[in-house]
Order: sequence, then C-alpha cells, then structure tokens
Amino acid sequence: MEKVKIHLNSFKCFKDITFYLNNITFLTGANASGKSSLIQALLLADAALTEPGSENVEVQLRNPQRALDLGKVDNLINTQGQDKVCIEINDTELEFRGEDEVPDGYLLMRRGNILADTENGLAPISYLNAEREGPRWEIDLDKINKKDCGCHGENTASVILNNDFTKIPASRCYPVGVAETNFRIALDSWVRLIFPDMTVHVNAEGNTKCQVIVNNEKLGVKNVATNVGFGISYALPILVTCLLARNKETIIIENPEAHLHAKAQSNMGYFLGVMAAAGLRIIVETHSEHIINGIRRMIACSDTLAPDAVTIYFLEAKERHIRQTEISIDKEGNLSEFPVDFFDQQRQDSKAIFEYLRSH
Repeated sequence: MEKVKIHLNSFKCFKDITFYLNNITFLTGANASGKSSLIQALLLADAALTEPGSENVEVQLRNPQRALDLGKVDNLINTQGQDKVCIEINDTELEFRGEDEVPDGYLLMRRGNILADTENGLAPISYLNAEREGPRWEIDLDKINKKDCGCHGENTASVILNNDFTKIPASRCYPVGVAETNFRIALDSWVRLIFPDMTVHVNAEGNTKCQVIVNNEKLGVKNVATNVGFGISYALPILVTCLLARNKETIIIENPEAHLHAKAQSNMGYFLGVMAAAGLRIIVETHSEHIINGIRRMIACSDTLAPDAVTIYFLEAKERHIRQTEISIDKEGNLSEFPVDFFDQQRQDSKAIFEYLRSH
C-alpha cells in the first residue's frame, strides 16, 4: 500500500506537522507527547468523512463509540497557531474554527476535495482504545454483530461466537504458509503463539448472555475468563479485529502490550506485522520495546514484511512544540535512529548503577 500523508495544522499540541502512515506505523514517545492527539485527529476525520450530507457536517466531540470526550472546540485549537484547524488526509481537506456557531459538544467540519475512502488512503477505521474491557463473568450477547468488537473490546465475545466458520485467508493465518482456514482455527493458532498452550471459546448462556472460556491445554483446565487474568481479555479484541477486517482497512490500536508478558508482547508485535503484510493498514501507539523488537525480528528472520512497509515515529515535547523523529528498520532489523529516551531506559539505568557503584 502507498503511504498516506496526514497534515495537521493548529490541532491541539501540533502547530504544524506532517506524518506518513505506512502499512504499519508505530507512535512512540513519552507521555503527553502527541501520540493520542494524532489518533484523535484521525478519528475526528473518519467521523467527518463517513457522515453523509453536505460539504459541512457537525461532528460529535463526545462520541462513546470512538472513546472520544474532547470537551469544547477551543480545547482542540493550538494556542500558538491560527483560530482555524486543518486536517488533511492526502488531498482531502477538513477544517474547523473556534468561532463556528454549533451546539455544545459538536464542531462544524468543512469538507473539501472529498474522495472515496480508498482514494483518500484511510478506509473506514476500526479503533481499539487503551482502556479495553477486562475479564467478565458473563457478557451481553449480540447474535447479529459479526465484525465490530467495539472500541473497548466490549463486543468481542459475540463477534467470536458469530464467526466460527468464517473463512480467514492464508495470509492472516499462523504459522505463515498454512492454507486458508476457518476463524476458530485461525484464532486459536494465534492465541497459542501469544499464550502458549491456551485456547479460547465462547459459550452462549441462553439468548442474552455468553461467557469467554479459557482452556489451558497443558494443565487440562478450563476457566471462565475472570479466573485467568487480564492479558487474554485485552489481547482478544486485537486478534479478532485484525483477523476479520476487510482488506485495506485501517486499524488503530493503543497499547497492544497491555497486561502481556515480555515474550507475549514480542509475539504480538509479530502478529501485527503479519496483519500489515496481509493487506491491513495498522497504526500502533505503544510504550513497549518488545512490540518494536517483535517487528524487527520478523523483518530480519523472514520475508513476510518488507522493511520499507514499517515506519516508527518518536515524538517528544520540545520548547512549546512537538518534535518528531522518523525511524526506519533495515533488512537486518537495525534501527536507522536511536534518539535519547527511545526505549533506552535499560541502558540508562545500567549506566546509573555502574557509575554509582564505581564511585562508592
């Protein structure tokens, strides 16, 4: 897939900045460095572009379906920029102003040069928020929902139950090189990679409730998800959403590493790389070097994902503006840049310990 150009002008912490979204793009950096603001801009743009109607559309600032709760229009305007915010996706232009007369909780988005989703580069976006739903004893059952896990993963159990025999293309299956199979087998194969000797299934409890059951194959024990921990519940929406997504769909995932062991984080990075190679556009916000290293390992040890399909952005707040460093990966898994504070905490801590011990 071609890269998608995202230009933000006067949006929140960004006075003027441009990103290029690759097959898989990683957003890294310290807290409050702009990663979530970029994601919010993409979600607002997606809402505006999928809204039918005229050139001007009202977009909700508080939208639970996208985990948006952005306050007022003034909260979105960079204090050093203009009173006009521009979001550009390739040649598609979106604009709003602080002075617009709109109901509370909305902004008026002006749309210019609107192209079809596939032409502007972002097919409809699926979004998984950092705050995903943890283990539940039972979950509301929706027998119709076949795709939408919800931004908090709240519908994941229903989606699993409704897709037992949905065909998954070989390019999204594990191990790489196996034939097309049904969703149940594909999901269990990926679950076993990230959680060794584990599988999951969903039991329907009548017509209104269901339970996620985790099977520990090594111990021969089956448990309701509440007796297992948070890792599987947080990872399942990612696996399910990617396996069932349409080709060229854009998927935004916050903190895929949450509640996962380091090895599981690395294998989650590998999974995301396979999904990007299989035709999805993946955007990942992460604080995990293990997620990044999983991609580096994948590139160095296989030909599944081309090095030029991956972009890493390191964002940092510098003197009233956000500075970005674009990092690439070569065929040997080497990083093109290694800025200070980019996943180098182990080195910094080891250096501090060494220097302290040497001086005492």
